[in-house]
Amino acid sequence: MNDKAIFIVGCPRSGTTILTEILNRHPDISITPETHYFSKFKHHLALKYMPLVKNKYDINKNFLFFICKNRLFFNIFSRKITYEKLLNELDNFPFFHDSKLEKDTIKSYIKEHRNTQLKPYHMVFKAWVSCYAKKYNKKIPGEKTPINVFYMKTIQKIFENACFIHIIRNPYSTIASMNKMPWSSSDSKRNAYLWKKYNDVSNNNLKNYYLLRFEELVEKPDIVLKDLFDNINVEYSNTVLEPSTNDRDYEANGEYWKKNSSKQISRKNISSDISNLSKDEIKAIKKTIGKKLFLKYGYDF
Repeated sequence: MNDKAIFIVGCPRSGTTILTEILNRHPDISITPETHYFSKFKHHLALKYMPLVKNKYDINKNFLFFICKNRLFFNIFSRKITYEKLLNELDNFPFFHDSKLEKDTIKSYIKEHRNTQLKPYHMVFKAWVSCYAKKYNKKIPGEKTPINVFYMKTIQKIFENACFIHIIRNPYSTIASMNKMPWSSSDSKRNAYLWKKYNDVSNNNLKNYYLLRFEELVEKPDIVLKDLFDNINVEYSNTVLEPSTNDRDYEANGEYWKKNSSKQISRKNISSDISNLSKDEIKAIKKTIGKKLFLKYGYDF
C-alpha cells in the first residue's frame, strides 16, 4: 500500500488554511478539514472511558485523567479500546462530521486495509484521512490540524511516507491575528508563548519535512510552490494558483475568519494589523520568543 500522505502543521493563524486550499486545488491531493484526532478526540475517548478504567484499576480520577492525556500512558490504555468502540465514538465526534464521511465507510476501509502492526486507535486515523481522499477520487490523502506539529513522529508511524509541511509566519503578524480570534486569548504574551511552542519543535528523524515561510508563499507563490512540490515529490500543477471552487462554507461553520482563504492569494494576506500591538506588547513578545528563534526563521528582532 502506498502510504504517501501530506500533513500541514504550524501555529494557528500562520496560513495553514490558505495552504490547505492551495493543495486541495491539485488534481491528486485531498486535505481533510481539521480532524483534531490526536488532541480533542483523544480527550473525548479519555473522558468516555475514564469510569471503565477507574473501576478496573481503582485509581484516583485526577491521576487517571493525567494518564489518559499523557501520550505514553494513553497508548497503553488505548490498546483496550476496540474498533467498535472507536467507531462509535468517532460517529459522535463533531470534527468527523465536518469531513462528511460515514462510519460505515471507515469500517469498510479498515476491513479491507487492516494493518496488524497499527493499534486500532492509529488505524482509524489512517482510515479517516484515506477515505476522505477517496471520496474526491484523489490518490494522495492529507490532513491539516495545526496542533499536529506535536504529533509528527506518531503520524509518520501511521503513514510511513508522510510529508510534513510546517508553515511559519512572522510572529508579530501571527500574534496580532490570534489576539482577535474568538477561540484565542487577547493576551499577546500568552500567544507569543504559543508561537514559540509551535515553532520550536524538533524535526529530527522525520523523513520528509519541509519548512515554508508564509510571507514567501504570498510574495512569490509560483516559485515557492514549485519548490514545495519538488521536495515532496509530487508533480506540480498550475491549478494550485487558481481560486478555489470547493463546497466548504467557513462562515456557515462559524469559522468566519477563514472565509477569504479560498480566494486567489495576494500580498494583502501578509498584513494583520501589527500596528495594533503596543510597545509593551512588542517588548513582551520579544522577551517570550527570544532573539535566537526570530533569527532562526529569518525575522527581524
